[in-house]
Amino acid sequence: MRWKFWRKPAQMQGGSGSTPNLTRAKDLPTVVGRDLVVLKKLDPDWVWSLRCVEKSVEGSKDKRIFRVFSPNNAIDSGLKIGNYNSLENHPELIIFSGWYNRRSGRVEFNKENR
Repeated sequence: MRWKFWRKPAQMQGGSGSTPNLTRAKDLPTVVGRDLVVLKKLDPDWVWSLRCVEKSVEGSKDKRIFRVFSPNNAIDSGLKIGNYNSLENHPELIIFSGWYNRRSGRVEFNKENR
C-alpha cells in the first residue's frame, strides 16, 4: 500500500461542508492597524493594543473577515476570546469588524462600527 501523506482528506482541504479556517486571537494585521491610525485618525498606542480574530472567506485564499476587540474589555467581562466565533454572543466587545485582502492590502470596515 502506498501512503500519500502529502495529500489531505477532503474535509481538511476545506471541501464542501467544512467550516472556514478560524484563527486564535492575535495582534492586528498591519493593513487593518494602519487604516485605523491613518484614515480614521485614531490614537496609535490604543490601536496597536487591540487584538483581532479572523476567519477565511470561502472560495478566496487572500480575503479574511476580522473582528477587533480590546483584550482589557474581554478580561473585565470575564471572557476568554479563543477564535472568531467566541464573539458571536458578545457583540458589545466588537470595536471594529470588516474584511481585508492579504494580497492587495485593501481593507473595508463594516458601517455599524465606530
